[in-house]
Amino acid sequence: MSLNQCNLKGHLGKKPLIKRNEGLNSAFLSLATTENYTNSEGKKQETTNWVNIKVIGKTVDFVNDLSKGDLIFVSGKIKAESWTDKESGDKRFSQYLIAKRIDLIKKKDISTTIFSTDDIPF
Repeated sequence: MSLNQCNLKGHLGKKPLIKRNEGLNSAFLSLATTENYTNSEGKKQETTNWVNIKVIGKTVDFVNDLSKGDLIFVSGKIKAESWTDKESGDKRFSQYLIAKRIDLIKKKDISTTIFSTDDIPF
């Protein structure tokens, strides 16, 4: 048995990119997650990882109101894709999180705000 579930909390790197198509809307987010640790020399370190997130369906309307710097919680599954570059012929790979749930923890400009995609009927 296997499990494909990922939970992340971080800040949006930019305003979500919304794509509206007939039948299925989608949005693309860039999430920064930060890890603080102490290295082997005892110095405090900070590492930031960027995660690409894809949102589909009615949740797109929710993320449309998000802005750069907003703190969010995202739950979803990892998806991997591969394709051949049309110009170079090279094989390309991409990995991203397909969001099932998004919670707004804090707007960049407001001290306490909590909204959830659980409020959106699917």
